[in-house]
Amino acid sequence: MRTDAPPNGDPRSAAHAWHCEVFLGDDPRSGNPALVVPWLPVEGRADYPVVVGFDPARPTAVCFAAPGGPLPFCGHGSIAVAWVLGQRLGTDRLELQTPAQTVRAEVSANEARIHTPPARRAEPVEPPPGLVASLGLDGIRGCHLADAGSPKWIVEVALPDIDRLDIDRPALAELSRRHGVNGVYVVANTGPGRYRARAFNPRTSAGEDRATGVAVAGLAACLGGPVVVDQGPPGQPLARLQASLTADGIVLSGAVVGHRREAP
Repeated sequence: MRTDAPPNGDPRSAAHAWHCEVFLGDDPRSGNPALVVPWLPVEGRADYPVVVGFDPARPTAVCFAAPGGPLPFCGHGSIAVAWVLGQRLGTDRLELQTPAQTVRAEVSANEARIHTPPARRAEPVEPPPGLVASLGLDGIRGCHLADAGSPKWIVEVALPDIDRLDIDRPALAELSRRHGVNGVYVVANTGPGRYRARAFNPRTSAGEDRATGVAVAGLAACLGGPVVVDQGPPGQPLARLQASLTADGIVLSGAVVGHRREAP
């Protein structure tokens, strides 16, 4: 049963939601949207890549849902709900209890950062047969498997190839299902510690992810150092994500804007 239900039993009739844009880059249109709502459980929506719910009686207990179903963890969803709770509770530090892991968060007026545990996996691997072809490419520069909250292939390509991808979604979905991986994060180096990236997770979404925090955290773990990533489809404003390593885990951060809206 959902929490925070008013007498008529529908929590939405007496609640507000928050629309957040997370990981803003240079363009104010560049963020990845998230809807944050004060009830549990939550269901995915076609118009948001993630919906994040929290329990008003225990606000730091949160969960996530994508259009394709529940998520154990979501980087940009965690940034969004940390920012909302920071404003709502009047605090700049809190701890989030997610289905996959506990993360510490720090928030300010226009930014949030989360401290996650070390990556479960971050290692070079041979790309499974069919992966390169599912990207529409003839070759790649390297492949890693990273799990910083969600297992993903991280594939490095030449910079000219990053906007030439031609994704075979059914093939990528089948490969992901067969290997227990949540899609692919394609990156191209643009300078020391800087990357351009695109992300595809056909297990939870039919489209392209605008910003993928867990993948950037995994990339930092694979490289063993800080990264700044500009992510998004070609021809659109790019989100900006940052990740760095600490002695006890990974810090993921980004700019956030948000406003209250009527509960959907």
